[in-house]
Amino acid sequence: MKPLKKQMLVVFGIVALALLLLSFYKPAGKAESVKEDFASSKHYSEKEIQAAAEVVKGGFSEVFKNCRLDTLSYQEKLQKYARLKSEKEVAPKTEYLLLTSTLYVGPAGYENLRPNTFYRDWCWYLKRIDKGEWQLYYFGNLE
Repeated sequence: MKPLKKQMLVVFGIVALALLLLSFYKPAGKAESVKEDFASSKHYSEKEIQAAAEVVKGGFSEVFKNCRLDTLSYQEKLQKYARLKSEKEVAPKTEYLLLTSTLYVGPAGYENLRPNTFYRDWCWYLKRIDKGEWQLYYFGNLE
């Protein structure tokens, strides 16, 4: 085999291997420049809503690989959906809060979400007990 053909074959092999490895790469999610819109609330202060938003943004990049969180909002009219029907046993003094968002899924996709797609009204369900820290207990579409 001629030296030029061997070199071309090696280069082609390296490029093919690099492309194969890149196909398994899923960059971390991004939640750095989220546009926030928190309407006033009868139940929660702005500080309380902001604390719930920080829980969502803080865990986003760990869970949602290859996705971007674009918006995050609080809407008083949607709070009736904050407690899911599946929450059967509820501790005393449990409070629920629902945030909605726009989520973009990148070209490599994420689990069962379609690649290159914006998901509007993606919901983040949070709860806290006795005015404690907010905990994210579910995310997805309105149930």
